[in-house]
Amino acid sequence: MLLKQGMHILGIDPGSHITGYASIEVMKSDPRSVTDFRARHLGVFQAPRDMSFLTRLGYMHQKLYELAERIQPQHCVIEDAYVRDHPRSALKLGQAKGALVAAALRVSSHIHDMTAPHAKKTITGKGAASKKEVADFLQIFLRFTNHQSHNHKDHDSKETKHVYSEDASDALALALAWGLESHILTQTRTTKAAHLPNHSQKPQQKRDSSLMLPRFKKVKRYR
Repeated sequence: MLLKQGMHILGIDPGSHITGYASIEVMKSDPRSVTDFRARHLGVFQAPRDMSFLTRLGYMHQKLYELAERIQPQHCVIEDAYVRDHPRSALKLGQAKGALVAAALRVSSHIHDMTAPHAKKTITGKGAASKKEVADFLQIFLRFTNHQSHNHKDHDSKETKHVYSEDASDALALALAWGLESHILTQTRTTKAAHLPNHSQKPQQKRDSSLMLPRFKKVKRYR
């Protein structure tokens, strides 16, 4: 989908205890460079440790919904995490992601997922880049865009400026990577659509194979 100036993209790094978020604004239609974006919000939601797991899910859902309601993002990007060795952790992370997706869909009808290696490769050129390499690049981007970040750590949701964490960094990487690839995704869909059959046109009738056989003239017989 083509991004237009003034649109907002919200990146989400899901977690049942800490959820990172970051929003960026598109400063130029059809953006192609990091200079075409500006960071607007950056921080984490951190649920109190004495909360039960299911209560934390409700807490994260409500906090993200309140943030999205304030930002009104046109697109949301959430990390597509994969946990191989710990099935129980994977189940909990999946439940947390579901709660956050439901919150985002209450505000934005366009939500996408992206793996962390994909975001890293888009940002740094290496899918196996370390968190420090990604963070160093994003720090340069943040200094350039002169962002203001917010951090929510308790029920009062007091905001603290200039807070930076790995969770917020991952969320920012997701939003920025998806924004940079938006024009590629649009071109891919357009190319695929051009090769799809046009069902509005009448299908060509198949030629009867018998009509392709050579015809011989009847020969008169003389007695």
